[in-house]
Amino acid sequence: IVWWSKLLKNSLPERITGADLVPELCKKANTEKWKVYFLGSSDDVLNQLTNQLKSKYKNIRIVGHASPKFEIKDNLLVNNEYFDKKILKDIKRVNPDLMILSFGCPKQEYIYEYIKKDCNIPVTIGVGGTPNFMCHQVARAPKFIQNMGFEWLYRLYQEPTRLFTRYVNNGVFFIWHSIKLINVTKN
Repeated sequence: IVWWSKLLKNSLPERITGADLVPELCKKANTEKWKVYFLGSSDDVLNQLTNQLKSKYKNIRIVGHASPKFEIKDNLLVNNEYFDKKILKDIKRVNPDLMILSFGCPKQEYIYEYIKKDCNIPVTIGVGGTPNFMCHQVARAPKFIQNMGFEWLYRLYQEPTRLFTRYVNNGVFFIWHSIKLINVTKN
């Protein structure tokens, strides 16, 4: 995205990853006493992450976490009865100030759209595999690879079976729409 922004002569100054942003948000949540809810990842990772954050930040208010399994079909959440009856009800009950979604793209975007109509959460952010990085379940790329903009390639190397199709589909979608944007900016 940063590369494309430079090509469009509307350069973004830098990229900010979920793995860099979430620890800062948790630090801020601790000082501001925000209520934080984690949605996504796996139960094991979220349990480990909440324990880790509670031991590091004495005032952090993690009010809940869940890692539901769901499917997206035709841009809609499929079999969402469980989600509605249990998880959405829990989110409404605890009324978080900050929701951190970690399903990966595009699932977290769909779940965000689904949640926002029923919940009034001031800040919701999709961060993909960030909880896995924070719990050291998955290694981040070395800094020099991150700085070159190739962290995605490092992740693909680590998890080719899981990420290949997603990266190809999202890459084609991104490039197609970016080329249309280039043509619009030229006119």
